[in-house]
Amino acid sequence: MKRYIWFHPSYVLESAEATLLGQQTNAKDHGYILLNDQELGKVTCEDHLTIIGHSTLAPTPAEDTGLYIQGDTADALIRRLTTNGLKEAPKILSLESCRAGISGGLAQQLSRSPFFKYTLIEANLNSVGRKPMEMQWNFPTDSLGRAVLKLDNSPWMFYLGGFLVGRLTHDTYTTEDLFSLLSPPTFHKHFFAHYQPGFFGGRSGRHCLFNKTTITLEKASNFAHEDQDSASAKALEVVLKKLYSQLA
Repeated sequence: MKRYIWFHPSYVLESAEATLLGQQTNAKDHGYILLNDQELGKVTCEDHLTIIGHSTLAPTPAEDTGLYIQGDTADALIRRLTTNGLKEAPKILSLESCRAGISGGLAQQLSRSPFFKYTLIEANLNSVGRKPMEMQWNFPTDSLGRAVLKLDNSPWMFYLGGFLVGRLTHDTYTTEDLFSLLSPPTFHKHFFAHYQPGFFGGRSGRHCLFNKTTITLEKASNFAHEDQDSASAKALEVVLKKLYSQLA
């Protein structure tokens, strides 16, 4: 899984050069590949993509609402991303945009869209940022270089298929561990209770049979990601609704 980062074009235009350079350097130092405007085509369904921008209605600095990013709604952001070359949704999408993780916020809106339906979307409930160049920085920072103002009220929220599937404390996990941390122990049982494959057992059934393993949230979302009309996608949609519709 490659780790890409894309700074919203209007965020780039409005940011001081030293601030932007510091944040980009921070990202590179933490293993990110910096993407320019037209390079989103490099992202595949196996990758982690991070988008940076203010969660404001106007594309200029204003109060963060959690509903927009640099003036873009969820639909407008998807159009912008695809226009700039994004051909397939990443495995994980992180929004480094203040309050984007709120209920009904940008992260959940994107998660409800067909394009990002089976992408695990990560966003914070409050303020998040990266260290600008040559600035005193005492905020709690995780292994990816991301900082929050306060640990006790800044959890990361995770959405899949439009549902909140979990929340995790800042700097207590890695992206590689996300699906295992968020997957409930009963996922396999719930999934196969609603799985209706064709004659040959479907991809999920064959995966479990040939590998002598159980189906996980990660593997089910991978299969659903590849084919949104598959038996795996249909079963996952039902399971997400049953397991997470009451989670808040």
